[in-house]
Amino acid sequence: MFEEAIDLFIQRKLRAVEPTVAYEPSQVIEALLRCNTGQVMGKTVFRITSSDQPLNINKTQSNSLLKGVKKIN
Repeated sequence: MFEEAIDLFIQRKLRAVEPTVAYEPSQVIEALLRCNTGQVMGKTVFRITSSDQPLNINKTQSNSLLKGVKKIN
């Protein structure tokens, strides 16, 4: 199956999801809010390992993010 996927990729019948937007840890809230509004198309990536920025999320930011999230039972 993996070889088939590689062959399709080489033949350009299989492509990466585009556009891809990479966010830094400091932009997590912004990125999740954009995803939650439906404005995002493509793939959202968080660049955690290669970033030197700390992940700082305060309670106000996380509460504002959670306001728009629907609970799934």
